[in-house]
Amino acid sequence: METFTEKRTEEQARHQQMYEEYELFEQGTWLEKPDEQLMEELRQMTRHTQAASLRVLDLGCGIGRNSIPMAKIIGPRGGKVTGVDVLEDALSKLESYSRQYQVEDVITVKKGDIEYIRIPPQSYDVIVAHGCLEHVSSVERFQQALLQLAEAVKPGGLISVVVNTHVREKDAETGEPLEPSLELNMSTSDTMEKMKQQFKDWRIMELSTSPHEVEEVREDRDIRFQHDLIRLTAYCPVSN
Repeated sequence: METFTEKRTEEQARHQQMYEEYELFEQGTWLEKPDEQLMEELRQMTRHTQAASLRVLDLGCGIGRNSIPMAKIIGPRGGKVTGVDVLEDALSKLESYSRQYQVEDVITVKKGDIEYIRIPPQSYDVIVAHGCLEHVSSVERFQQALLQLAEAVKPGGLISVVVNTHVREKDAETGEPLEPSLELNMSTSDTMEKMKQQFKDWRIMELSTSPHEVEEVREDRDIRFQHDLIRLTAYCPVSN
């Protein structure tokens, strides 16, 4: 049985390899386009918010699949995006892409680990956490992270969370089951319930789950990666 540290090291190496192999928005890869549902929510906020600008936090930003398009949307009105990732090379690439796509004045990068990061209360209008909360060491840490993110959203602000759960891996050729490499492999139903309870007083636009399957090459071995994808989109209540 692998330890958390071993799985964390493997996951970081896997992401590092993908960022080296694929360009941002490269056709036919998972980096090809941003999360369109998130982009539409952000466009709606930009059109209807009374604030002069929006402050967005993109946790686990990688090389900018969502950060760059979000900056394009909110930048013209003075908005700012802070991209946080544990990989220095990913942040370096994000800075380079920010210059390429002419949003370098909108995006700020910070190195941080979701396991330990501390975010001040009510500090962001939008918090995005796609594919990063499952990289913590325990269910308790996951719940603490959810609570911290909820407290960090300003009243009327948006949180968008995507979490991979119930992960199964197997050799694509032989069908041999493999131990999932993900640090925290949570039950889908339990995770849904924890998210529902944490955001029960929020205006939940979506809390859904759907099955996903992808294949990837790991150490010259074709791996079939099956999981459930949970999506939460919710707005923080406004105090009276």
